[in-house]
Amino acid sequence: SSCSLKKLFDVIPENVVPVVEGVTSETLPLNFSLHLICKNNTTLNGSDTAHCGANGTWEVSKVQCPPSVKCSKFDDRELIIHYDKEQAVNSTALFLCKDDHKILDGPTTVTCLSNGQWSGAPPICKTGTPYRNEARLSLEKTEKSNIRTNTHANRSPSTTRKPLILTTQSRPSEPDAVLDLNKDLDPTPYPSCACTYRSPDDNLVAFVGTEELSNGSKVKNNDKIKFHCRHFGYSRLIGVSEIKCENCRSWHSSEFPECVLPRAGDTILQFEGDHIILPGGIIGVAEGRHLSIRCFSVGIEDFPKWDTNINKQLMFSSYMDQNGHYISALNISNAASEHSGQYLCNTKGYRPFTFDIQVISPPSAKCSKFDDRDYIIHYDKEQAVNSTAIFFCKDDHKKLDGPNIVTCLLNGQWSSVPPICKISSCPLDQLFDVVPANVVPVMEGVASDTLPYNFTLRLICEDNMMLSGSDVAKCGQDGKWQVSSIQCISGCVLPRIENSELIIEPDKSFYRFGESVVLSCSTGYVLNSDAVRLMCLGTSWSENVPACRKE
Repeated sequence: SSCSLKKLFDVIPENVVPVVEGVTSETLPLNFSLHLICKNNTTLNGSDTAHCGANGTWEVSKVQCPPSVKCSKFDDRELIIHYDKEQAVNSTALFLCKDDHKILDGPTTVTCLSNGQWSGAPPICKTGTPYRNEARLSLEKTEKSNIRTNTHANRSPSTTRKPLILTTQSRPSEPDAVLDLNKDLDPTPYPSCACTYRSPDDNLVAFVGTEELSNGSKVKNNDKIKFHCRHFGYSRLIGVSEIKCENCRSWHSSEFPECVLPRAGDTILQFEGDHIILPGGIIGVAEGRHLSIRCFSVGIEDFPKWDTNINKQLMFSSYMDQNGHYISALNISNAASEHSGQYLCNTKGYRPFTFDIQVISPPSAKCSKFDDRDYIIHYDKEQAVNSTAIFFCKDDHKKLDGPNIVTCLLNGQWSSVPPICKISSCPLDQLFDVVPANVVPVMEGVASDTLPYNFTLRLICEDNMMLSGSDVAKCGQDGKWQVSSIQCISGCVLPRIENSELIIEPDKSFYRFGESVVLSCSTGYVLNSDAVRLMCLGTSWSENVPACRKE
């Protein structure tokens, strides 16, 4: 007996899901158990186990999930607010001002805590003030100062004020200074300002928060840019690791760090496992996952050494690879918060490669939902990292071709493309696995070695034996042949002669071993031999069958 995974969802609440890690089949054997959890990450009330019972049904006690804790929404009359995970615990709210002429005073993001309260009050949108260059304006030397004015004659009170613009002779990276010489004429506030990011180094990666910058990106005043090299572990970041937008002054490219190639003695790192490169060159790894880092030195025949500021015991190994590199490896299995910290690897006497590892819990990435036109899909943990999606075909006459379970990875992508729902079919060669060795199908009209759902084949026995049981094999919706219990029995067929007056008693189509028949002829006819009784000796009669002749 076995239990269908699909049937389990009929006997558990909608907000309860099974943990299906390691499960590869839709049908699970007798006594198999599955661990149950709540979708909303709350604690399950009741037994957390579903057990496959002897009658092929799931045995589940009464279970329920308490309502999930959620934080309330903020007043959004002045704010544009982006919520993730529907204000669930550990989700965030991101704030922007609706009025582009205003700037935030307070935190740009807050987090929903386990008590249903936000980690801080929302920010306030205040009128922004642009940066003013302290350049001196000499009205007597306007020609030398290169002053550009934009004034309007006969200004009415409703006319939009245009400031006087002064181009100063300061660093070429600085924008034109804006001097408000008309501040007493019109109280209209200045729009909030920003810095412009431009870098000629394609290997330099720049982030503000979780947004990667490109040439020409605007950076809000007081926001910080974090840098790392695109080929992280190979290229070295030389210079500052972060820079701040101050007074809306755009940067000169010389202020940015640069990514340089390794030189003799430098260590190179190679990362393997479920990880991502976070802004600033931090290695992000999901809790419970594995990370392996290979460290080797350029041109130095010696094993590099690892060092770290964390206290948790780590696993290191040293070996020489097939390319002759002296490898020192760091392996982190079942990553936990204690693994977060700073690590460095270097060869003695040379500069180290230093980086941080951050174990992410709970993961912030989220996988998108699949198209469910052909499927019934059960998601757990709202498509969060390490959660799963379980697929079933809506049409019971179809079966999955591909993985029935996929996992959400740290990068927000599913571990595999979804399966395809195909009409079930049965391979002909698998029929011989479920029938006795001396039973064969009648293949008349069959031209394929794979037969569709509901197709039937007639079964017969070899060596003139008789089939006991149903003589039909049917292709089931699970792609397996359905055959009743059958066997081939030794015996003899009816000893009839065409156009004969022979009378056989008892008259049957098949006789088992040891059964006898009595022979006689119709009126006016007699047997042409003395044999009046025949016995079945297995697959033949004890004597040749006589004929009837006229008297």
